Amino acid sequence: MKTLFTSLLMVFGVALMFAQPANLKKIEQGLAEGKDAMTVTELFKLIEVDEDAFFNENYIDGGTIYYIRDFGDYQKLSFATTWFDFMVMVDNNSDKVLYSTVEISGMKSPDRSNVFQQYHAAFDAHIKNHEKLYNVDIDLQNEDMSPLNSFTFGTGCGWDAPLPEKGMKMFDLIKSGDQETLMTWVKSMNPTIQAYGVMGLHFMAKKGHKVKLNKKDRKILEMVKNKKDVIDYCSNVDLNASTPMNAVLSDFYLDSIWELYKDSPYLD
Repeated sequence: MKTLFTSLLMVFGVALMFAQPANLKKIEQGLAEGKDAMTVTELFKLIEVDEDAFFNENYIDGGTIYYIRDFGDYQKLSFATTWFDFMVMVDNNSDKVLYSTVEISGMKSPDRSNVFQQYHAAFDAHIKNHEKLYNVDIDLQNEDMSPLNSFTFGTGCGWDAPLPEKGMKMFDLIKSGDQETLMTWVKSMNPTIQAYGVMGLHFMAKKGHKVKLNKKDRKILEMVKNKKDVIDYCSNVDLNASTPMNAVLSDFYLDSIWELYKDSPYLD
């Protein structure tokens, strides 16, 4: 009886192993066919996820929702079903899918060679709208300009912990007087990078550099400072939190952080 039970488990396991890649091909094909025009509703039907439970109950049957981030004109969704991991960008105005990735859970490769990913047709218009609004050319190969990457904004993650990676780079740009790159960061499609760009220019002015911005760039800077998009945030107290951009980009907040760092080795 034990042998029979073990054999059945093996057969069931083999069946699941074959079902998994078969479903992956179905999903990849469905995403490819929907490249020109796919809504988030159509995507969820394809991958058999209850859209109402996902957005209203923060629940996915047999899986996990890692985050649902709203960045104003788009949302970024990261979640896993029973077998697969997904990252999806959705246009808030049209509900069209902008970008999608799918991979087998637990099978990540360092070079991401096993990840099916694609930019959907709506993404081109999304980029063009951003470029026009911010007067910038977006290079998606530059991780500082792409909305696909996730970074943490903050001033140290835990007691005596170093700044996040992009915070360290921000201070390097301040020390070298690289106002041009910091202003380019303000125009990024990545909200966290935008926040570091604003902070960097503020600190540069505090350090005594003359920050020269044309009228359009000053307007863009103010627009970003007032954004309410929620970004990942850490501080000496909070390791994994989130906060609206305008809460950490007010002059009062930036001045208070400047007082902490003005005599630090980061600015030597």
